[in-house]
Amino acid sequence: ELILISVSESSYDAAFQTMKHLLRWGIAHVMMVADSEAVCRLAAHVDPFKQPGRGSPSTLCCVWSNPELPNNEMARYAFGGHRYLMHVRVRVAARALRLRYNILFMDTDLIIFDN
Repeated sequence: ELILISVSESSYDAAFQTMKHLLRWGIAHVMMVADSEAVCRLAAHVDPFKQPGRGSPSTLCCVWSNPELPNNEMARYAFGGHRYLMHVRVRVAARALRLRYNILFMDTDLIIFDN
């Protein structure tokens, strides 16, 4: 099983709150799909899956993609920012599905209740 959470600098805190919430139920197979390398570097420092003092390795995975888009109106307005991040998330999910992983898309504005 793999849970994909898309994240940008503006939604970083909410993504980590969601991941900590999932960790309460032992769900730790999370892949962050970030919009930049900087967000993944930040994730390495504030990793919610590391347990202080236990020396356990993290199970957090963070990926990003930054292909060169043509410099035109379509790239600038119709396929940038959030839309581009959603496109990358779908592409990552398609690759994981090919490898026979179960995928769950999660947004950071979800609340998971335990009852």
